[in-house]
Amino acid sequence: MRILVVLLCILATAALAGCGGGGGSSPIIPFSVTCTAPDGAVPDGVTITVTPKAASSFTTSLEGPAFVAAATCLPAGTTFNQAVTLTFKLDNAVADGKTVILFITEDDGGTLTQVSGVTPTLSEDRKTVTVQVTSFPADKDYVLATTASP
Repeated sequence: MRILVVLLCILATAALAGCGGGGGSSPIIPFSVTCTAPDGAVPDGVTITVTPKAASSFTTSLEGPAFVAAATCLPAGTTFNQAVTLTFKLDNAVADGKTVILFITEDDGGTLTQVSGVTPTLSEDRKTVTVQVTSFPADKDYVLATTASP
């Protein structure tokens, strides 16, 4: 009986893990994020760290777009000698008919602003999003969200 109760608790926790976060009732898509840089892109002495960030850490939901993934990129405020690539590997595919948009958080941590001049690329299987950036925002996070395709 005890094993059954533990198993049911684990299943309930797994089912609830995809609920909540930004975008109202939109699901959170589990993901990992990495950063790759071409030779010479990163200034000498700089070590890059990129950490996934949970949707629950945002104080506001998106109007229209739905939250997909977010990352804290350090060191904050770093400018690269050439673009580096952030790769978000999603456990679930982005829904058909959706386009991925890149945002940054503002100083309040909840307001999001679309990053101009950066177009995320969605893989054919819709489970990998790559973004090329030339700097990491100072004290802000990158946020991926989706919206209906134009």
